Amino acid sequence: MIALEISSRNARVAGLQKRWDHLRARLDLILVQRGADMADLPDGASGLLVRDYEGKEADRLATRIDPGVVSLLAELPAMSGGRRRSWASGRSASRSR
Repeated sequence: MIALEISSRNARVAGLQKRWDHLRARLDLILVQRGADMADLPDGASGLLVRDYEGKEADRLATRIDPGVVSLLAELPAMSGGRRRSWASGRSASRSR
């Protein structure tokens, strides 16, 4: 019985690790490619911004934060075992449960 529970837990952990690796690789690719494309704009190298055009003729450049990337970033702490990084202080903080 105990061996079955351990193998089941190991399978869950392996599945979570695979999902984490896939998500992190996708996010890194998005941030690197977009950061290179947006490097000419203030804070564009972060990879979090996207270009948008406004106006009647769509001739005014507007930048905005990409909600898709933000949602991917929001998933990362939940998948990292309850640890999250404090963006303001740069320190790791425990997540309250």
